[in-house]
Parts: sequence; C-alpha cells; structure tokens
Amino acid sequence: MRISRFRLQNQLSALDSNLKIELDQLKSKISFLESSIDERTYDLKSKDERMKQLEKVIEEKSTSIGSLHSEIQSLQQKGSLDTKEQVGKVHARAVELEKQIDNLKKEIETQNKKKDALEARSNVAEKKILELNSKLENLQRINDEQTVRIRKTERSLQVAEEKIVKAKLEATSISKELKEVRKAWLPPWLAVHLVHCQSFIVTHWKEHGRPAMDVTVQKALEKKAHVEKWAEPHIEAFRTKWIPNYQGALNSIEPHVVKVQKMVDPYFQEAKKITKPYIDQVATATKPHVDKARVTLKPYTKKVLRAYKKVKKTASTYHHKVQGTIHKSLKNHEFAKPLATKELVWFMASAVMALPMLFLFKLTSVIFRKKPKKRTHNSHTSHTRRRPKRRSPGSLYFPVNQIQMKTAQAWRPGMKDMQILPAPRQRAHLKKPTWIIVLISLVSVFLICAYVYPPKNSSACYVFSSNGCKAFSNWLPPAPLREFTDEEIASRVVIRDILNAPPIPSKSPKIAFLFLSPGSLPFEKLWDKFFQGHEGKFSVYVHASKEKPVHLSRYFINREIHSEKVVWGKISMVDAERRLLANALQDPENRHFILLSDSCIPLHSFDFMYDYLMYTNVSFIDSFEDPGPHGSGRYSEHMLPEVEKKDFRKGAQWFTMKRQHAVIITADSLYYSKFRDYCKPGMDGRNCYSDEHYLPTFFHMLDPAGIANWSVTHVDWSEGKWHPKSYTAQDITYDLIRNITSIDESVHVTSDARKEIQITPCLWNGERRPCYLFARKFLPETLDNLIHLFPNYTTI
Repeated sequence: MRISRFRLQNQLSALDSNLKIELDQLKSKISFLESSIDERTYDLKSKDERMKQLEKVIEEKSTSIGSLHSEIQSLQQKGSLDTKEQVGKVHARAVELEKQIDNLKKEIETQNKKKDALEARSNVAEKKILELNSKLENLQRINDEQTVRIRKTERSLQVAEEKIVKAKLEATSISKELKEVRKAWLPPWLAVHLVHCQSFIVTHWKEHGRPAMDVTVQKALEKKAHVEKWAEPHIEAFRTKWIPNYQGALNSIEPHVVKVQKMVDPYFQEAKKITKPYIDQVATATKPHVDKARVTLKPYTKKVLRAYKKVKKTASTYHHKVQGTIHKSLKNHEFAKPLATKELVWFMASAVMALPMLFLFKLTSVIFRKKPKKRTHNSHTSHTRRRPKRRSPGSLYFPVNQIQMKTAQAWRPGMKDMQILPAPRQRAHLKKPTWIIVLISLVSVFLICAYVYPPKNSSACYVFSSNGCKAFSNWLPPAPLREFTDEEIASRVVIRDILNAPPIPSKSPKIAFLFLSPGSLPFEKLWDKFFQGHEGKFSVYVHASKEKPVHLSRYFINREIHSEKVVWGKISMVDAERRLLANALQDPENRHFILLSDSCIPLHSFDFMYDYLMYTNVSFIDSFEDPGPHGSGRYSEHMLPEVEKKDFRKGAQWFTMKRQHAVIITADSLYYSKFRDYCKPGMDGRNCYSDEHYLPTFFHMLDPAGIANWSVTHVDWSEGKWHPKSYTAQDITYDLIRNITSIDESVHVTSDARKEIQITPCLWNGERRPCYLFARKFLPETLDNLIHLFPNYTTI
C-alpha cells in the first residue's frame, strides 16, 4: 500500500513539476515579448519625435534659405563689391544647408523603414502572445484536473494510512503483551497463581497483620519518645562540648598535617624522578607488543568497551542515588550535620556499593573452593618420629608400640640404606585466602596508577597527596557557619537583587571602552581603524592621570573624564577603575565594559569582538587561587570576618564585565573598604596590591558562576621577571599575532616553591574558543608595523 502511494505521489509530482516548468517557460517568453514590444514602441515614439524635430529643422532651414535669397537679391540690387563677397558666402552656406537637408531626408526614410519593420514584428509578437495565451489556458485547465485527481488520491491515501496505523497499534499492543510474557521472571500460569496468592495474603494482612503491626508501631513510637527524652541531654552535651573540641582538634591537627605533606612531597617528587627513566624504558620496550596486542584485540575490545560504558553509567547513577540518600540522612540528624561533606558521603556510598560485592565474592570463593584433603592415618605415617610419653623414673613400663618401632627400625641383612629412614611426613594443605590476594593485588594496581597519574579530585585527596589536591582543611567537616554582620547582610541582599534582576532591553546596545592611561594614547590611529564603520556600537572614556592627552582620532576627542592621580600598586588604581565605570554607566545603552591600558591593541575585528562579548552572559575577570607568597601570602587577618583567607584570590586587573557587575562594583563599599585599608604595599611586612586582588576576590565570593576566571587581554609572563614582556618593532610579525590569537587555554602559575601550572580551557558558551581579544605591553614604535598588518591579522 505504501509503495503504491509513493509511486502515485512520485508520478503526480513529476507531472506537476513538468507542467510548472512549461508554465514558467511560457510566462517568461510572454514577459520577454511584452518587454520587447514596449521597447520597440518606445523606440518608434522616440523616432517619431526625432522626425518631427527634423521636420522643424527643415522648416527653419528653408525659412533661413528664403531670408538668405532675399538678402542676396537686396545685395545684388545695391551692386557693391562687398555684397558680391557676401553673396558668395551666402551661396556656400546655402549649399551646405541643402546638403544637410538631403542627409536629413535620407535619415527620415531609413527611420520610416525601421518603423515599418518594427510594426511588422510587433504584429507577429501579438499573434504569438495570443497563441501562448490559449496554450496557457489549456495548461491551467489540465493543472486543475490534475489537482482534483491529487486530492482524491490524497484522501484515499489518508484512509489507507489510518487503517495502517490501526493495524500497527494492534500489532504493537500484541507484541508488548508477548514481550511482557517473555521478559517476565515467571511463566504465565505461575504468575496467575502468584496473583491469587497475593490477593489471599492481602486480605489476611488487612484482617490480622495490620492491627498487630499498628500495635507494635505504637509501642515502638512510645519507646522512641522515651529514648529521645533520655538522649536529649546527651545530644546537647555532645553539641556543646564535643563538637567544639572536635573543631579545636582539627584546627590544631591541620598545620601538622600540612607540614607532613610538605615534608613528604619532595621525597615523592624525588622518587618519581628516579623511577621515571625506568618506567620510560619499560614503556618503550613494551610499546610494540602493546600495539600488536591492541591491533589483535581491537574487534573484541569494542564489545567490552560498550559493556563497560553501560556498567559505568548504571553504577554512577546508583552511586549518585546512594550519595543523595546518605547526605539526606546525615543532614536530618543535628549531631551528624558536620559530617555531611561531599567526600565522606562519596566514601560511604562507595563502601555501601562495594561491601556487598566483596561479600558475594567471599561467599562464592568459599562455596566453590576445593576442600583440603584430610590427613590419612596409615602404616607409613610419622608415628616412628613421635616421642614416647614421659613416665616416672621408677616406672619400668614400655609401650608395645615403642618396642615394635624399635624392632622395625633395626637393621637387617640385605636391607638398603633408604629403607632405614622413616617415611616422609605428609603435611596438611594450607588454606589459600584467594579473595585477600585478589583484593591486595587490586589495591596495589590502584596505588601504582594513582602514583603515576596523580588524582586531582577532592575525594581522592583523602588517600593520596598530589599537586591537584586541595588543602587538608578543605575536606574536613566544615565548621559551623558564622553569622553575617548587618553590613554584610545589606550588601549581599542588594547584590543578589541586582544580579537576579532581568536586564533592561536596549535598542542599540553598546560596548564601553575604558582607557586607563597616564597621558596620550600612542595607538589612537590603530584604534581609529578598529572603530571605523561601527559608529553607534561603542563609546570611549579616557582617564588620563598625569597630563591632558593630545588626540589624533575623532573617536577620542572630548572623551576624557575627571581624573585623579594614580599610583601603581595602590588603591588609587581601583578608584580610577570605579570612576571610569561610574561615568560609563550614565549611558543606559552601554551593556559591556572593557578596561584597557595605553599599551593595548586589538587582536580581532570589531564584529568578532562585539559578538564574543555581547552574546555571552559572563564577565571575563581573571581569578585563581595562588597559595604562594604573592597570592594568599598577601592576605591580612584584619579583613576578617567579611573576607576569609580561603576566599582570597589573585588575577590581572584588565577586565571586561557586564552591566550588572559594573553596577555592584560601583555600589560596593563594604568589601572595597577592607582592601583599601588592609591591602597596600608594606602592610604587615607584605606587599599587597589591591588592583590584583579586589575584583578577583569580590566576584569569587559573591558571583563565582558569573565570571570566566580568565582575562581576554593577553600578557606574556614567560620571561619570569617582575614585569611582563614588552614588544618592540622587530617583534611585530604576522606569526606573532597569529600565535597569540590561536591560544585557547588560560595558564596560571603559582608563586610557591612547587610553581604549579594551572591550565584551564577557554570555553565560550560551552565551546572552545580563542582566549584573547586584546594584547598589552606594545611599545609606541610598533604602531607603523601594526597598522600595516591590521587588515591581515584582524581576519585571523
């Protein structure tokens, strides 16, 4: 049925398409002919007008000739020599005019001929149009008939489809019933008996079991109330005494554990260095064999991998469910709340899932293990080697067995030497603890893998010490939450409402470019090229802290704001940033804000940059944890309780942020005052720079999900100096810009002894994208080379 339907549809569609093609061709011919007729008529009209103009010219020439003849006659009558010359000139002029008249007559004749030909062609075209109109009417009539046929066939097909759907539904219901019967654990006849048994049990349960259970539940509830009343003072004592002692013990243990980790870590690193060449040798030696084994086992490993993925998926789902139930049960009890950490819950769920498997393994090993053979007592046993029972010295009793043994061991003639020796003693079979051996081997393999590839998740840090692990205090049960101050509560409420408020729609959203510079901007010509043609999509604000800048681009003229003196490393840098944001926020069309320095250049086109920033819902603020002296080592305890050490972060000051974040930065006074008063150079013997710590710490505490944790402004710290690398004119090449724009990973290096490298991919709306839109530390001498390369590198 369906095949015939498809054939019908194909035939009808083919006919319809052919008719449509013919109709289109005829319509195009008609339109072409009509246009040609219009053109010809227009040409005829223009030629008629031309002929009229020529006739007018002839009339004018003839009148001029008559006037000339009259002038000649008048001049002849005078009879002067001058008149004779004039008559000769007039005669020449008349001859020329006659020639022009002849030429005009010839042109009129040719135009008349062309007119006749065009009229004939127009008549032929009219005849063709009539024929085509008749053909078009016939085709329309055929098309109408075919549409009627198509509708009839569609109706019949719909009826057939309804019948097929009904048949399919019946077939699926029957197949489902058959599948249920096949998949059932019990055969149908046994299932029926089971249903009868269940109904019988339910009736008896309602009559006898339920009342008895209610009585027992009532008694259990009474007992529970008594137990709760008895345990209440003990729980209160546990809460008031034991938990604070526990927290104090943890606080006292933590520094020792950290010291132990620091002491042990160099030995681990040294052991890794020593064992690495041997491991590499083993790897190189086994690599060809492993490759061969891979090739041979490839067809078999696919099935194994599929099965492994299924098992892993189901195990992870069950593991998450068990975690949820354990976490919920721990949270329900007050004395167990401090223990409800992610790591402990993870281990408890793992134990709950692993212990039944170990129990089953042990049970199967016990059931299917070979039983040891019992010792058999025969004539060749080791009775000869038994010591005789001790007797009192006065006793003359000799056992019979002992006498027989002595006589049996006596030497006789013809007896060989080996026959004198006693028979070997048969020992009992030792019990092999198979499950213990398997468990130890699995644990050892796991430890070796963890040693070679150190784990980085917090759960594994219970067992292993690796660079990716967090501090000991992070996986201990958390301390009770502190109470927020009134200022903190007010600040958090305001920030929460600003972040949760829906963004105000804008007709023409713009990006605000905030330039923080001591004076003139050396790259204004380059920025002029960057901004050109995108008016209405951006706005410019300049903060010049030392001298009034001289502008070379029209986009920067009269864009300076009120500026104050800025000292590097002090809070005045943050003040300048907040001042720029406050001025830019006055324009409601500014939706995104970019902080740039006088040495910054663009790396991409304006359109690329605009889409990159406007079509994502995060701010690009650099923020990472640095446990070294240039990170957490700059923290001051005077910032407590609002800013804790575990929340202290570091990052570059060059940000791009959305409007909500700009509003809360300009409105903040609580956290700003902490960094203003207690994060400054030389504070408590530390050099704390508020422009590197204020914004990263603020957003990590209040909106960590709203920032990307990297900056879109590239700076090269590869030289390892106090300041980043500066680019000269010789460094500017197409390859340099291409290398910078191709970076898709953000790299941070800690300042502690380990120099840990933290690498995170740059994800834009979940997709891996280039990290950087701008770059810093370009010297003014690079301007000409950058302008020369600008059309090329902005298309990378």
